Amino acid sequence: TCSAAPASTAAGGSGGARAPVGPAGTTTAASGTPGSTTSPASALPIAGGAAPTAAGGAVATPVGGAGAPPTAAGDAFGSWPMMGYDAKNNYQNVNEKILTLATAPMLKEKWRAKVDGFPPGTPVIADGRVFVLATGGTFAISLADGKVLWKRSDLVGTSSIAYADGFIYVHDNLTNLFRLNPVDGKTVWGTVRTFETKDCDGESSPIVANGMVFVGHSCGPIEIGSVDFTRALGGVEAFDAKTGNRVWTYLTVPKTGENGAMVWSTVTVDVENKTLFAGTGNNYSVQGENSDSIHAVDLMTGTRLWKTQVHNDDTWSLLGAPAGPDTDFG
Repeated sequence: TCSAAPASTAAGGSGGARAPVGPAGTTTAASGTPGSTTSPASALPIAGGAAPTAAGGAVATPVGGAGAPPTAAGDAFGSWPMMGYDAKNNYQNVNEKILTLATAPMLKEKWRAKVDGFPPGTPVIADGRVFVLATGGTFAISLADGKVLWKRSDLVGTSSIAYADGFIYVHDNLTNLFRLNPVDGKTVWGTVRTFETKDCDGESSPIVANGMVFVGHSCGPIEIGSVDFTRALGGVEAFDAKTGNRVWTYLTVPKTGENGAMVWSTVTVDVENKTLFAGTGNNYSVQGENSDSIHAVDLMTGTRLWKTQVHNDDTWSLLGAPAGPDTDFG
């Protein structure tokens, strides 16, 4: 975390962005002198959407210094409410005006917080707290001094948390979705199973928009360790943000025939045009027209609007054949 310039992390990658890192299991904070590693949202985009990664397993989060206003999801310059900042995944906090290529070298470490396990996702910043999902639990850290305010050792994963309307949403590595109170970490609703297929995971980070929470299907354990690929159907799930009830399910592939085409990372939502966009990965054993594609989905009904495929010959799994290039969106 960096003072001297209020900002936010910008990152990307499978299931949750990788942010700049320090020693394993730590979240760092900095302020004012050269030598700090950060990913200011106002910096130039990085190829592939991923922020710089150093050795270890920590995430560094630039934050506001003394006198910074209270953070609020999506509107204050000291906040970062979702993996890509907002539902459109712009990866830019347009309200942050201090961090630039010229001021970034003046950052110095302000605090460092220890978390259990490895936190591969983007830290979420809201209401004066930094929320981190790691392989060892879910953590709330004070934005002011780096103290751990609470932790949930039962909620582990590799995606990023989302904050909206005074609550945080966690998609864990068992494909369970939770709505938590950000003050104490207590469950408001959950456990909600996002995808019932056995051996799937929660790589996809939740996106909150239009009163719903959206997550994608990913089934890494099937891709790397199964011979029954018929169970692996990519898709997107929509849930009511207040109740956790399922609103709709969109499958990227038919229920029979083509398989795979998983939605590994977060979706993008264009609320004004009522459209959700999801990128898919490779097929597993049966090639089809829906892998390595961008899918546009009606936000209210979950029906397909259009789909554009980039590669049509990408069938890959660790134990299967034939072997394609294994190129994915997200």
